[in-house]
Amino acid sequence: MGEYDVMVCCEVEDTTSLPENTDSEIIPSGKYAKFIVHGHVQKAVAEFWMKLWSMNLDRKFTCDFEEYQPGGDMENAEIHIYISLK
Repeated sequence: MGEYDVMVCCEVEDTTSLPENTDSEIIPSGKYAKFIVHGHVQKAVAEFWMKLWSMNLDRKFTCDFEEYQPGGDMENAEIHIYISLK
């Protein structure tokens, strides 16, 4: 309902060799609700986020993230969505 940042990320083991002007972030440990979404990448994810706003979750609003699973295509993807909880 307010401002938020979006980052496109990939997992790395070492940040010392990242290109110049590249930021790194660590996903904070904590409690997360995990949802698995299947379908068209854009449509399924957008529909999930619309449903999320009506869910009764004790959200922390610190670090929600999506994990796009390998092997899928745009029409039939599997996406794991993690929502930070208090």
